[in-house]
Amino acid sequence: MCIRGQSCVTALVCRIGVFSACYSWASPMKPEIEQLLALQAADQMIAARTAEITGLPAPAMRAQNDLAAAESALKDLSTKIAAEAAKARRLEEDIRDQQQNIVKFRAQAPAVKRTRHIRRYSTRSHMPRVRFDGWKTPSSTAWG
Repeated sequence: MCIRGQSCVTALVCRIGVFSACYSWASPMKPEIEQLLALQAADQMIAARTAEITGLPAPAMRAQNDLAAAESALKDLSTKIAAEAAKARRLEEDIRDQQQNIVKFRAQAPAVKRTRHIRRYSTRSHMPRVRFDGWKTPSSTAWG
Protein backbone atom coordinates (compact mmCIF):
# COMPACT_ATOMS: atom_id res chain seq x y z
CA MET A 1 0.00 0.00 0.00
CA CYS A 2 1.28 3.39 -0.80
CA ILE A 3 1.05 6.56 1.19
CA ARG A 4 -2.39 7.34 -0.19
CA GLY A 5 -3.61 3.91 0.83
CA GLN A 6 -3.80 2.67 -2.74
CA SER A 7 -2.18 -0.37 -4.17
CA CYS A 8 0.14 0.64 -6.97
CA VAL A 9 3.32 -0.35 -8.73
CA THR A 10 5.28 2.34 -6.93
CA ALA A 11 4.03 1.32 -3.47
CA LEU A 12 7.37 -0.24 -2.62
CA VAL A 13 9.20 2.84 -3.84
CA CYS A 14 6.82 5.03 -1.86
CA ARG A 15 7.55 3.06 1.31
CA ILE A 16 11.25 3.66 0.81
CA GLY A 17 10.53 7.36 0.53
CA VAL A 18 11.62 8.04 -3.02
CA PHE A 19 8.25 9.38 -4.04
CA SER A 20 6.04 11.32 -1.77
CA ALA A 21 2.89 10.18 -3.46
CA CYS A 22 1.70 7.59 -5.90
CA TYR A 23 1.13 8.56 -9.45
CA SER A 24 -2.39 8.06 -10.62
CA TRP A 25 -1.26 6.81 -14.01
CA ALA A 26 0.41 3.74 -12.42
CA SER A 27 -1.57 0.55 -12.60
CA PRO A 28 -2.52 -1.20 -9.34
CA MET A 29 -0.32 -4.09 -8.15
CA LYS A 30 -1.67 -7.56 -8.60
CA PRO A 31 -2.48 -9.40 -5.37
CA GLU A 32 -0.21 -12.33 -6.32
CA ILE A 33 2.79 -10.02 -6.51
CA GLU A 34 1.96 -8.51 -3.13
CA GLN A 35 1.71 -12.00 -1.66
CA LEU A 36 5.03 -12.96 -3.26
CA LEU A 37 6.69 -9.88 -1.75
CA ALA A 38 5.26 -10.71 1.69
CA LEU A 39 6.42 -14.33 1.26
CA GLN A 40 9.90 -13.13 0.31
CA ALA A 41 10.08 -10.94 3.43
CA ALA A 42 8.91 -13.86 5.59
CA ASP A 43 11.52 -16.13 3.97
CA GLN A 44 14.24 -13.58 4.71
CA MET A 45 13.15 -13.38 8.35
CA ILE A 46 13.08 -17.19 8.59
CA ALA A 47 16.60 -17.40 7.11
CA ALA A 48 17.88 -14.81 9.61
CA ARG A 49 16.32 -16.65 12.55
CA THR A 50 17.65 -19.99 11.28
CA ALA A 51 21.15 -18.51 11.12
CA GLU A 52 20.78 -17.26 14.70
CA ILE A 53 19.57 -20.68 15.86
CA THR A 54 22.41 -22.39 14.01
CA GLY A 55 24.90 -20.08 15.73
CA LEU A 56 23.59 -20.79 19.24
CA PRO A 57 25.41 -24.14 19.79
CA ALA A 58 28.81 -22.61 18.95
CA PRO A 59 29.20 -20.75 22.29
CA ALA A 60 27.96 -23.82 24.14
CA MET A 61 30.52 -26.00 22.32
CA ARG A 62 33.26 -23.48 23.11
CA ALA A 63 32.22 -23.53 26.75
CA GLN A 64 32.27 -27.35 26.79
CA ASN A 65 35.71 -27.39 25.17
CA ASP A 66 36.99 -24.86 27.70
CA LEU A 67 35.54 -26.96 30.52
CA ALA A 68 37.21 -30.12 29.18
CA ALA A 69 40.55 -28.30 28.89
CA ALA A 70 40.20 -26.97 32.44
CA GLU A 71 39.35 -30.45 33.76
CA SER A 72 42.39 -31.98 32.05
CA ALA A 73 44.60 -29.20 33.43
CA LEU A 74 43.15 -29.83 36.89
CA LYS A 75 43.87 -33.55 36.58
CA ASP A 76 47.46 -32.85 35.52
CA LEU A 77 47.96 -30.42 38.39
CA SER A 78 46.47 -32.83 40.92
CA THR A 79 48.92 -35.56 39.81
CA LYS A 80 51.79 -33.07 40.07
CA ILE A 81 50.63 -32.07 43.55
CA ALA A 82 50.50 -35.72 44.60
CA ALA A 83 54.02 -36.28 43.24
CA GLU A 84 55.31 -33.21 45.09
CA ALA A 85 53.63 -34.36 48.30
CA ALA A 86 55.33 -37.77 47.98
CA LYS A 87 58.66 -36.03 47.38
CA ALA A 88 58.10 -33.85 50.44
CA ARG A 89 57.33 -36.94 52.55
CA ARG A 90 60.57 -38.60 51.35
CA LEU A 91 62.56 -35.47 52.16
CA GLU A 92 61.00 -35.23 55.63
CA GLU A 93 61.86 -38.88 56.22
CA ASP A 94 65.46 -38.18 55.16
CA ILE A 95 65.56 -35.25 57.57
CA ARG A 96 64.33 -37.47 60.42
CA ASP A 97 66.96 -40.09 59.56
CA GLN A 98 69.70 -37.45 59.57
CA GLN A 99 68.47 -36.09 62.90
CA GLN A 100 68.55 -39.60 64.39
CA ASN A 101 72.09 -40.06 63.07
CA ILE A 102 73.12 -36.76 64.64
CA VAL A 103 71.68 -37.80 68.01
CA LYS A 104 73.45 -41.15 67.79
CA PHE A 105 76.79 -39.61 66.87
CA ARG A 106 76.49 -37.00 69.60
CA ALA A 107 75.96 -39.79 72.10
CA GLN A 108 79.07 -41.57 70.83
CA ALA A 109 81.20 -38.42 70.58
CA PRO A 110 82.63 -38.44 74.14
CA ALA A 111 83.94 -41.97 73.65
CA VAL A 112 85.79 -41.03 70.49
CA LYS A 113 89.19 -39.42 70.85
CA ARG A 114 89.51 -36.14 69.14
CA THR A 115 92.39 -35.11 66.97
CA ARG A 116 94.23 -33.32 69.75
CA HIS A 117 94.03 -36.48 71.88
CA ILE A 118 95.26 -38.61 69.03
CA ARG A 119 98.11 -36.20 68.38
CA ARG A 120 99.07 -36.20 72.03
CA TYR A 121 99.27 -39.98 72.23
CA SER A 122 100.95 -40.45 68.90
CA THR A 123 103.99 -38.38 69.83
CA ARG A 124 106.51 -38.93 72.63
CA SER A 125 105.57 -35.75 74.36
CA HIS A 126 103.58 -37.68 76.95
CA MET A 127 106.53 -39.85 77.92
CA PRO A 128 108.70 -38.69 80.83
CA ARG A 129 112.06 -37.33 79.83
CA VAL A 130 114.98 -39.58 80.75
CA ARG A 131 118.47 -38.39 80.90
CA PHE A 132 120.88 -40.38 78.81
CA ASP A 133 124.05 -41.18 80.71
CA GLY A 134 125.73 -43.02 77.92
CA TRP A 135 125.91 -46.62 77.04
CA LYS A 136 126.51 -49.01 79.83
CA THR A 137 129.03 -51.64 79.11
CA PRO A 138 128.47 -55.28 79.96
CA SER A 139 131.12 -55.19 82.57
CA SER A 140 129.24 -52.63 84.54
CA THR A 141 126.17 -54.75 84.68
CA ALA A 142 125.30 -57.30 87.27
CA TRP A 143 126.51 -60.14 85.07
CA GLY A 144 129.88 -59.20 84.93
